[in-house]
Amino acid sequence: MTGVSPTGFQPKTFEDILTDLNEDAQLPENYGDKFPVTPDSAFGILANIFGAALKDQWDLSANTVDQQNRDKAEGKYLNDLAALVGLTRLLAAGSTGFLAFTGSQSSVIPAQTPVKDSAENLVLTQSVLTLNRSLCYASTFSVNSRTPSVQDYTLIIEGDSFTYTSAAADTQEDVINGLISAIGSQVRYVASKPTDTTIKVQYVTTNNVLTTTNSDNITLDSVTSLVQGTSVVTGATVFAQNTLKNLVQGITGIISVTNPEDFTLGREEETDPELRQRMSEREQNTGTATIPAIQASVTNTVGVVSSYAVENTTFSVDADGRPPKSYEVYVEGGTDNNIAQTILDTKPAGMEDY
Repeated sequence: MTGVSPTGFQPKTFEDILTDLNEDAQLPENYGDKFPVTPDSAFGILANIFGAALKDQWDLSANTVDQQNRDKAEGKYLNDLAALVGLTRLLAAGSTGFLAFTGSQSSVIPAQTPVKDSAENLVLTQSVLTLNRSLCYASTFSVNSRTPSVQDYTLIIEGDSFTYTSAAADTQEDVINGLISAIGSQVRYVASKPTDTTIKVQYVTTNNVLTTTNSDNITLDSVTSLVQGTSVVTGATVFAQNTLKNLVQGITGIISVTNPEDFTLGREEETDPELRQRMSEREQNTGTATIPAIQASVTNTVGVVSSYAVENTTFSVDADGRPPKSYEVYVEGGTDNNIAQTILDTKPAGMEDY
């Protein structure tokens, strides 16, 4: 049955349309069964022209119906259906991550500064960056020329003061070692010795929050600060840790650049099948703390490309180290804070976080 029916909409074929036109023309109340309707007749030629136009109308109706069906809708029409459930098609994006620029205090790195890896893949900075020891990722210091005397060498890091009192015979390296020993093991930052006569203090996470000051007998050699970088080419271009080291053009005061972490992979524009899958997962997200709901919630977090949740339903630690009665979510893309908040918002009520 063609047209609207309880089982859906069925369009007429071109052959059905021609048959109906021919039969209508030969009805007794019209022209009678002797009326010529052969393909080479005048009516036959006109019937083909009118039939094609009618076929377009049937196809338009069928297409309109299909675009309301998630499994058949495409392009903009699928976007409209996704919007009804609060989803937006993921656009093409380049791989993103932090670039760490090292240079003199107050050096300025303009937005859209190009950096490349050994394969000539380009990444652009996404904002202006000014190196500032009061809000940085790392600072490197050296000890001024030594005189044979007892002196106090002090570094103040995140409000914590560390002093090494030198002996008269100490070398610059002895002072550096003494300062590293005084700093010891810290939670927020670490101290290292890039060379025998320098000390580097770095924040433990990729954030521009480190603040340092120093006594007059210590010199601030360089500051390292982070800025977001995005690949020029969209898609999942891989930028492994410390592979983006080449400035396309020199910048006054800048010594080096690198990426302290692997970049988060970009993606091409979300395809229709991928968007349909996310819409299906969205339907599973009922706000309950089931594994499908947790996975769906995380997948729908801004920036997340995919996620996979697993659970340990036993009363003992499982082979992968998960505590009893716990779940773990593997996520690609997105930001740590957004993902963590989504997991916390979806977890079972009354259950302790791990």
